[in-house]
Amino acid sequence: MERKTVEFEDRPDSAEVQKYRDRISAARQRGGETGPAVGGSKPLDGTPNIIEAQEQARAGRALPEQERDYSPQEYQNLIASGKAVHGIGGAVPANQRISTGAAPVPGVLSEETIKGLEAMAAQEDKEEKTPEEAASVDSKSAKDADFFKMLMGQPVDVLQRAERRSVIEGRLEEIDIRHILVGKGCIQTVPIIPDVFEVTFRQLNAREDIFSKRKTWEIVREEAGENTSQAYYDTVFGLVNVVLSVTCVNDEDQPDHRTDTDEVNEEVFDKKFDSLMRRPFVVLQDLWINFSWFDDRIRQKLNVGSLGNG
Repeated sequence: MERKTVEFEDRPDSAEVQKYRDRISAARQRGGETGPAVGGSKPLDGTPNIIEAQEQARAGRALPEQERDYSPQEYQNLIASGKAVHGIGGAVPANQRISTGAAPVPGVLSEETIKGLEAMAAQEDKEEKTPEEAASVDSKSAKDADFFKMLMGQPVDVLQRAERRSVIEGRLEEIDIRHILVGKGCIQTVPIIPDVFEVTFRQLNAREDIFSKRKTWEIVREEAGENTSQAYYDTVFGLVNVVLSVTCVNDEDQPDHRTDTDEVNEEVFDKKFDSLMRRPFVVLQDLWINFSWFDDRIRQKLNVGSLGNG
């Protein structure tokens, strides 16, 4: 393929330059006699010129102290104290206060709204949170997480709602960290529905954790073979852990599958597993959810703040 070299002239064509100048001049007339209007037609009667509209908008949102700038020394002192930000809003006092969040933007909120927000902020500063209110911050954040899930179209299981967890955990006595660190682990009775659905969970030991992983894999392989999925595996794994952890449902004690050496007696486990699997799945799902919350409460208890410095 033959290549061609394109040469550009140093000076543009004078006729082309004049043509663009004529078009610019015509546009500036905005419907005058010497050229067509912008957009091809005259503006409607009463429509303000765009420049005039901008000036009117600025006039309606005029900022106080716009006439002066901070002095250089005053500006540097404010930057050093964090009350001004270099390059944001210039050295104009009102611009700086808005840019740093010290004042609301005039013209965006009404004066009544601004005053109301200022009053609310002042009231919040005066009020001191009780320990119970401070402790509820995490719960509120969890509720917000549920809200944003729903907002994004993600399903939120009614059994797993943060509000429901907060109500259930509000009925519980605090876990004693000594029961986690000493002996054979923590045991907690959870009144999911008081006097109707109460379950006792026991913390799993290391042997049970290893057993749950092996047993889950064996069940999945036997029941589904190669035609399995992550959801199927997770469901079986959850049910195995529930069977290992639950020691009592209402007044019905579950068989203890542990041997004298705290290993899992697989024959006892299988009978216990078969018995629980006969219950409605939604009940088993709720047992799994509450077991997960129980396990999470134990993990939260083992944080740095709880352990302290010994």
